Amino acid sequence: MPTIIFQIPGPPVPKGRHRFAGKGRVYTPPRTTKAEARVAHAARKHAPAELPTGPVALRLVFEFGIPKSKRARGLEGAPVVVCPDLDNLVKLVKDGLNRVLWVDDSQVYRCTAEKVYGDETRTLVEVEY
Repeated sequence: MPTIIFQIPGPPVPKGRHRFAGKGRVYTPPRTTKAEARVAHAARKHAPAELPTGPVALRLVFEFGIPKSKRARGLEGAPVVVCPDLDNLVKLVKDGLNRVLWVDDSQVYRCTAEKVYGDETRTLVEVEY
């Protein structure tokens, strides 16, 4: 099975809830739209010539910078147990990779994800076809 590994630079962003405007209009928050575009941009150079339609395994590591108040504790690699919620982070990446690395995120049959402290703020992505 081919495997694609890449990173998305910048702070991990959770998927925002849809917003409602007057007269029943529903829209996606601009922050979410921009973050999904950033995910797609980072993945495009790794995109296969033809999008797979079979099962996909996904591994995500959301790396957050260590807060200055906690730097002396040596927290690199330690789990992050504060907001944002892990499921919202995963949802944004999966939606951002639709029509870039796969047809639809319903193809993801296995997904592992974690939030950790690190030297950089980034998201590490591993996709296995």
